[in-house]
Amino acid sequence: AMGVLKQAEREALSGLAIQPNWAPLHGLLGRVALVQQDYAAAKTHLTRALALEPGESLYHYLHAAATWDLGNAPQIGRAHV
Repeated sequence: AMGVLKQAEREALSGLAIQPNWAPLHGLLGRVALVQQDYAAAKTHLTRALALEPGESLYHYLHAAATWDLGNAPQIGRAHV
């Protein structure tokens, strides 16, 4: 499974080199980082995805999960209303 995650990460980074403002790639990197338990990186990528597509509910959900895992649970309600 880790090989698939690393491949997804490599391909997403390659895609961002071509199209840096494509929210799905930032979302993918956020999901990969969550699985790898790199919550700070996940939050960074998902914050970027939300800036590009603020109406995407999946990014809000994943961003909330990363925020929770960083121990910032009180911030979740204020950030996602």
